[in-house]
Amino acid sequence: DTDPAKIEHQAYKYAQEIAASMSHQTVRFFVLLVKWLSNKLYDNVETINTEKVHNLPKNAELIFLPCHRSHMDYLLVGYLLYKMGFMPPHTAAGNNLNFWPAGPLLRRGGGFFMKRTFRGNELYKAVFNEYIHYLLRENFSLSFYIEGGRSRTGRLLSPKIGLLSMVISGYQKRPSRPLYLVPIWVSYSKLVEGHSYLREIWGVKKQTESLQRLVKGATFLKSKFGSAYLSFGDPISVEDYFQKETENTSNPIQISRKIGLTVVQRIQQSCVLSPVSFLSTILFATPNSALAEEDLKKITYELKTLLESCPYHQNMHIVSGLFDSWLQKTMEVTGIKRSSHPGGVVIHAPEEVKPLLAYYRNNSLHIFVLPS
Repeated sequence: DTDPAKIEHQAYKYAQEIAASMSHQTVRFFVLLVKWLSNKLYDNVETINTEKVHNLPKNAELIFLPCHRSHMDYLLVGYLLYKMGFMPPHTAAGNNLNFWPAGPLLRRGGGFFMKRTFRGNELYKAVFNEYIHYLLRENFSLSFYIEGGRSRTGRLLSPKIGLLSMVISGYQKRPSRPLYLVPIWVSYSKLVEGHSYLREIWGVKKQTESLQRLVKGATFLKSKFGSAYLSFGDPISVEDYFQKETENTSNPIQISRKIGLTVVQRIQQSCVLSPVSFLSTILFATPNSALAEEDLKKITYELKTLLESCPYHQNMHIVSGLFDSWLQKTMEVTGIKRSSHPGGVVIHAPEEVKPLLAYYRNNSLHIFVLPS
């Protein structure tokens, strides 16, 4: 259609569909809600390497780039940034979450919505691009998931650069303030969506988010999910990047590909090695995913000592605690068992829990590559 009035009307509808409408009252509601929710679901929520963000210039524009494990990410990242003294960022969310009542609440909490693909709709792309530039011009901080969607395997996905390239081009047009990209590692002892991920891996079609699913899924409130971890990686100064980069600085796509890979690498560098991921890695390296408890304790001590003396990266964090407490916490949230055996006490993973243990192993498998 070439009618300017119709195009303008459609562009306005797209803007209404996309844009957040942040309300201080709703932000406060989410702060109280997530505080209650995190206390109910988790034994503790730990933030690590927070100085990475606190030491940035006060006038800097911040783009937070977490990895994406769970729908809980949306709530915890904003809540923990608020607790650290930052205004919750405007957060990109898939339009599959734009259903009543979640959609209106997320919108007033700072969420803005986007289609999974812009292909074939240049007007939608132009409106969305202009909205991102507007947020940058007005000095709002942003948050979006560099992987695009939630990882079903525990491994980080390849970076999706569409939204990142919009941010880069927006900065190029108006570099008024320092722009920093902040990588964030997010992980959990136990995933809220763990069993639904398994069904999807086995071929069951992903179910569409809805009010009915939200109410039905509220039974998870009766369970405990161990600990949640949020760790900051080394921020990337876009200004410094342009000063060092001499090729393709006029092409936001080329720049975004390079920066996207750097972001993913820095997320990996700030990995949190939890008891669950540590013990899952060891058990999966044994025949039948079983090991005498004394052998498991010995291997855990040796690997932990090795990683502490030769860490994967200085931003990596190993959760503190003694082996007995590690094992107890892991048994509580994963379903691994302790059995008596003529040769001694054996720790083993039953068949039904192995797929989820593989997810937790994959969270931190990269840490063990060089020591192996």
